[in-house]
Amino acid sequence: MKERRDGAMEQRLIDANALKKALCKVCGIRHYCKSHDDDCWAKRRIDEQPTVDAAPVVHAYWIIKPHGTYDRLRAFCSACGKHSGIGGIVSNQKKPYCPNCGAIMDGKEIVDG
Repeated sequence: MKERRDGAMEQRLIDANALKKALCKVCGIRHYCKSHDDDCWAKRRIDEQPTVDAAPVVHAYWIIKPHGTYDRLRAFCSACGKHSGIGGIVSNQKKPYCPNCGAIMDGKEIVDG
């Protein structure tokens, strides 16, 4: 694990089932493990670890296009299609994420119109 700037250890999500399969491949008593999964010390330790609720990270970009009665330019999220909210077009384009769906805005801008 890597240490963060604040001194805490960086956590990362792993696929626990893939880890258990990998352990079985190197286990010296693999026939015992497959027939007695509950007796495998390593698998029990993995299953006892705390879990987290995680959502996949969505990457998107702002789409700038005319909208409304006066065709004012607005920034729309490429992931959810909703506009970025109140404020000028420049300030909304600087938002690092969509306030509606939470997508990270790290893609490129597309201008329609």
